Amino acid sequence: MRQDRLKYIELSIIVIIVLCLVITTYRRNLVWRAGVSLWADAVEKSPGKARPHNNLGLAYCWDRAYPRAIFHLREALRFKPEWINPRYNLGIAYQGARLYDRAIAQYEKILQKPSHPHSGHGSRTIRPYLAKVHNNLGVCYFAKGWHEKAVAEFQNSLRINPDYADARYNLEMVLQRKNTK
Repeated sequence: MRQDRLKYIELSIIVIIVLCLVITTYRRNLVWRAGVSLWADAVEKSPGKARPHNNLGLAYCWDRAYPRAIFHLREALRFKPEWINPRYNLGIAYQGARLYDRAIAQYEKILQKPSHPHSGHGSRTIRPYLAKVHNNLGVCYFAKGWHEKAVAEFQNSLRINPDYADARYNLEMVLQRKNTK
């Protein structure tokens, strides 16, 4: 009888432990199911770090929640001002919010870094993301009606990455628009 009672207690403890683990796993899966909830949790746990703010800002960009994205990306830059990722993502957020002058300023800051080549010499393999920066800058210029500057940026993008389809498409769009006027 005493041995049956011990087995019952052991089984109860195991069931309680398993139940706690199931509940904890379920709650953790709720956090991991979407980028915003995952990175909001990371920001809550590490509010003074740039990476969680950058990633949360990017997740908000994907959700087109641009004001929230801008806040977190600016926070990331506050903690790590030399880091290019949040600067680029901030440009995307401003661009999404149609704040083109602010987006242009972020993209230009990336291109003004002395360690980043402006020409295509070697940057195709070293810094291919610059093609995206030039393309996005061209999109902003086009949105503002600055077609000549947009053409130059799309061409810069294609010099870095000749296979960049977005830049090629955007260049063709601007040239068509210019020719129809």
